[in-house]
Amino acid sequence: MAVDQQIAVHRFTEAQWSSPAQGSEECRIEFAQFDELIALRDSTEPNGPYLIFDIDEWEAFLAGVRLGEFDPDQLTGSACCTQTS
Repeated sequence: MAVDQQIAVHRFTEAQWSSPAQGSEECRIEFAQFDELIALRDSTEPNGPYLIFDIDEWEAFLAGVRLGEFDPDQLTGSACCTQTS
């Protein structure tokens, strides 16, 4: 689903944001839902940028998390984790 980013960003500026670990200063990820969209943001940058997902994308993301697709040992050697010296 193509999401109109300007409309979505405007909606999420008014959304109520939550953290998976309420009260934890270590957790910097917050999430909010508005209609059929879910957004993630860094709590230290409340004005964005946001990662915006529709319901199907969100479910696929959560399935990947549950399967360990984003665990550091699974990412080793990928472009995002290549170390340079």
